[in-house]
Amino acid sequence: MKRTELRKYTFKALFRTFFYPEEELPEQTDLYIDSIEEPLTEKDKEDIHARVMDVVSHIEELDKIIAEHSVKWSLARMDHVDLTILRLAVYEMKYDDQVPGQVAINEAVELAKRYGSDNSGAFVNGVLGGVLKCL
Repeated sequence: MKRTELRKYTFKALFRTFFYPEEELPEQTDLYIDSIEEPLTEKDKEDIHARVMDVVSHIEELDKIIAEHSVKWSLARMDHVDLTILRLAVYEMKYDDQVPGQVAINEAVELAKRYGSDNSGAFVNGVLGGVLKCL
């Protein structure tokens, strides 16, 4: 599976964090993965699941970084789609050595354009640009 697809499926699974308690996330993530119509290998499924659980385990730290770089926007005011994308991108920038920071930003902006509001791409780009300067 290409990294872009892995990112898309990880984003969609992470979005569930807003609707399910943390203890249900492993099961909910597996249910989501099983619902993906594209044929996935066992490794693909394991990669998506592992990445979602790793992002979730760092949410407190990721949210702190996002809050420091989102001028005049509290996390509570952010659209859930935008916040999910930001969490995933900051995770990649901080913890995934295989993803250059600028690539994480570009991919996040594309997700925001596809799944967010009309202003999501610019908002995500602005926040992540500030994060990249500090990491």
